[in-house]
Amino acid sequence: MHSEDGAASVGGQRLETELQRLRRHLYDGDLRLGRPIKANDTEVAAEKHRDAGGVVYDVRDFPKFVYKELNRPLVGSAGSFEEIATLGRQLSSRLESRGVEVFWPLDICGDRDVARGYIMERIPDEYHLHVRTPYMKSRRLAEMARALPTGKAFQLVEPITAADRLELVKLVGVFLNELHAQDFVYGDVSWANFLFVRKPTKIGVIDLDSTRRLAGPFIKDKDAVDTLGWRDSLAPADPEPLGFDLDRYRYALLVYRMLVTLDRESVFPEDVVSIAVPRTDGLAESARATLEFVLRRAAAAPYGCRPPICEWLGAYEK
Repeated sequence: MHSEDGAASVGGQRLETELQRLRRHLYDGDLRLGRPIKANDTEVAAEKHRDAGGVVYDVRDFPKFVYKELNRPLVGSAGSFEEIATLGRQLSSRLESRGVEVFWPLDICGDRDVARGYIMERIPDEYHLHVRTPYMKSRRLAEMARALPTGKAFQLVEPITAADRLELVKLVGVFLNELHAQDFVYGDVSWANFLFVRKPTKIGVIDLDSTRRLAGPFIKDKDAVDTLGWRDSLAPADPEPLGFDLDRYRYALLVYRMLVTLDRESVFPEDVVSIAVPRTDGLAESARATLEFVLRRAAAAPYGCRPPICEWLGAYEK
């Protein structure tokens, strides 16, 4: 145990040393960027990436880091990004000890209070899955949607079980609950922003562009998120207010899709009593009944009244 902790400590020190060197290049204005990195290796993901908040580039001579260039300079947002970076320094160790790795903005690039991009750690290879198609085997980024059952034309070499999916939604809840405890809202719960590793089970969280302190200024170009398929139909229109309820609604929808319907696009039924959480290994019967009750409440509750994330975490342990 001690040797593993020591190795992790040495690895962290080396990473920090590399980051300090990278900062000097950044501040001197001689940061050298390499090729852009695709969001994924599928046409659908590439199409989505063109509409995302920016483009991610390799950083030459610094293989452990990447640079995300925002689609356009965001006036008034540098302070918000700095708050996210500070939050990352506070929460990283605690979250990682619970199986949640977050790819926080580390250094913000811009002038005065205009953010143009930021440095972040590169996503490690472990966040990839081996996929089998009728023609070949390939590696794909392990986005959360890949934990759902797939058709015959697209199969994981190691299928994901219901118990695996349960652990993954728990970890997403752990992440959101930690942010909410610090009065921060994540803002963009969606399939593409949560990655996973199966053994040991953990998640990676990316794209914190829409994260902000609840009491901070609302910056429409940064914080108004309307991800296709995750819109809260009960929320006021344009812009969608960025409060805890935004995360709570989307988390409930994620749980519903991951544990109940097993698809990417389902919405809550009008008859919420019909929602039934199936029996799953690792979920006691009392916990299953409580989780079903919380899920029905979340589906039926008016805007602003969805169950808090801590209530979900308590339900899993009943």
